Amino acid sequence: MQMIPDLCPSQFMDAVGRSMRKGLPVGPPKPNLLAALDRLAGSAYTSKITQEGGRLDKLLKKGTSDDQLVEEFYLAGLTRFPTAGEKAKLLAFLSQRSSRRPETLSGLVWAIIGSREFAYNH
Repeated sequence: MQMIPDLCPSQFMDAVGRSMRKGLPVGPPKPNLLAALDRLAGSAYTSKITQEGGRLDKLLKKGTSDDQLVEEFYLAGLTRFPTAGEKAKLLAFLSQRSSRRPETLSGLVWAIIGSREFAYNH
């Protein structure tokens, strides 16, 4: 059965360039303003990062350490471990904001998916 875009509505897929699968894509994906705005303010990211039952929520409820969380989200988002310098700076920042840990960690996740490295990898 062939999928027709109207049968599977997705504002996110429309913003980032839904493939109609009529041919092979030519060249690398090209950024556009709609995709950038959707990443900044669209519900596809903003609501899902802090969603109850989401990846971050589950890890926080398990009592995962900041060290493990930083590695987990770097691997998930950037497909690499953080460098020693990145990790040291992030852990220092997280320790300064320990009273607001969930919000700070959601900011870390947001920073990863908002990075150029994430955009180039995905």
